[in-house]
Amino acid sequence: MTQTVIPVFYEAKRGGIRCESEIKEMFNESLFNIQQTINWQNIFYRRQNMAQNKLPEIAPEILEKIKTANALDLELYKQGKKILEKYLSTYNIYQKQQLKFFNLTNNLINKIFPNG
Repeated sequence: MTQTVIPVFYEAKRGGIRCESEIKEMFNESLFNIQQTINWQNIFYRRQNMAQNKLPEIAPEILEKIKTANALDLELYKQGKKILEKYLSTYNIYQKQQLKFFNLTNNLINKIFPNG
């Protein structure tokens, strides 16, 4: 099941309140988007406390109960992902190159210094 980290911060912008969120499988893109919004200077990070074991298989009927119990969370995740994808689609060529550079550099940092 996909996990989200919501909300990260609120920002008053042009008379409205905007909530930024992170979508776990798009963590770098989320982090970069927040950096672009609030002008963070250094967003590089090293992964820590990474699980080495795979999660156990969950029976389909149990998984369905989990999905039903978390239906509102799943809807919030879907909406957050759409918003993030919308922001990413507005990036100009320079921002897209910066995001690519961030991904490549941060992956290299994590290969050189694995697990913190």
